[in-house]
This record gives sequence, structure tokens and C-alpha cells, in this order.
Amino acid sequence: MKPSKKFLAVALSAAAVTSITAAGTLAYLTSQDTSVNTFTVGKVAITLDEAKVGPDGKALTGADAERVKENEYQNIIPGAILDKDPTVTVKADSADCYVFVAVRNYLTDPLAKKEYAYYLYDEDDWNYSYFIPYDSGYPNHITRDISRIDIYQYKGEAANSEGVIESSNEDISLGSLFYDGEMYVEGFAESADLENMMGNKVVVKAYAVQADNLETDDGKTGLEAADAMAMDFFADDENWK
Repeated sequence: MKPSKKFLAVALSAAAVTSITAAGTLAYLTSQDTSVNTFTVGKVAITLDEAKVGPDGKALTGADAERVKENEYQNIIPGAILDKDPTVTVKADSADCYVFVAVRNYLTDPLAKKEYAYYLYDEDDWNYSYFIPYDSGYPNHITRDISRIDIYQYKGEAANSEGVIESSNEDISLGSLFYDGEMYVEGFAESADLENMMGNKVVVKAYAVQADNLETDDGKTGLEAADAMAMDFFADDENWK
């Protein structure tokens, strides 16, 4: 029995509807990709140490030689020349940075303006920036006041013309702040004088700050900004504990 034309028309219409419905379920043409950005935080890392000394204040040699964070000088007599070579090392892979070192000398009588131990700094490698008196505000013009924190900024061969120690994949030693790695004991100090000393320590502290993208709240940039930040750091007693 042949289907009627009417049945064929209905069947074809149903087939057409089914075909349209199927087409409506097809997914849109799409493509995707991913870009992953990994951020590694940079660093500025330094160390500060000095040669270990024996009871006579002289650096140990041979198998006994080592670098330490602290020394004890015993039975020191007036006029003695002591080995002391505080040395900053900028660690490998540190960012470009400025480096400062400050010395706080407690072997003084601030009222009498006397130093009972003193040093010379290496002018070829370090710039004497300024001092912070213990008992007054800052900044101050460079003068030789006994009661002070002396601050130096590195400018030697390891730095570029702007005073920046550039990043390296190796440690960079900046050499001793103290000229010839020595410190001197006053030759005519008397026992009565020593009773007025502020203390019995010479404390050396180092500070480094990144060189790039450096700006203070008041608009200072570059070395000027680094100077201001170093001053703030060394002026804070909490950073000397």
C-alpha cells in the first residue's frame, strides 16, 4: 500500500522539524589558551662580619682564622693597635643597591669630648656622609662631635659612578670600613677617665636598600632617598639592639 501524499507531507515535515532541533544543540565554535605569569620577588641581602681576634687584639691566622659577628678585646693597654676590619658582603643575586655602614662608639666621654678608642676610615671606598648625635635631632652638618653615630656610604670600585652596587651572580665584598683593618686605643687615657666612658663597646651596623624605583614620601629619589632612609634606620635605637 503506498502512503498517501498527505502522509508523506506530514512525515517530511516531522523530519524537517527533527533536523532543525538537532542543529539547535550544536556547540558554538570556541578556542581557549592560558598565559601564566610567575612573579619572583627580588631581594637585597648583605652580611657584616670581621676577623676573629685573639686576647691580644690581633687577628687569628692559619687554621684558627675565621669571620665572626662579635669580638672581645681583653686586657687592652693604652696605645694598643687592634685588628678590626668590619666588612660588608653583598650576597649573590641581590638587586642593585646602595650600602651604608654606621659606627656607634661607646668608648667615649661625651662631656669631656674624648675618644678612648678611634679609627680611620678608608676614604677610597667610603664616603663620610654625616653623623647623628645621641642627644639631638638630625640631620646635622658634618662636624666631629664625640657623641654620635657616624654614617658612611660605599663608593668604591665595586660600585658604579652613582654609588650603586650592581646585581651579580657572585658575592661582592666591599672591603673593610676601617683603614688598614685597625682600631687604635688612646695612648694617654687614665683610669679615672675610663670611669666616665659611655660603655665598653664599638658597634658597627650595615644597611642596604634597593637602588631602582626608590622614592620617599617627600619626593626624594635615588641616592638622596637612600640617604634619608639610612638616616631614619640608624637614628632608631630599636635597630641597635
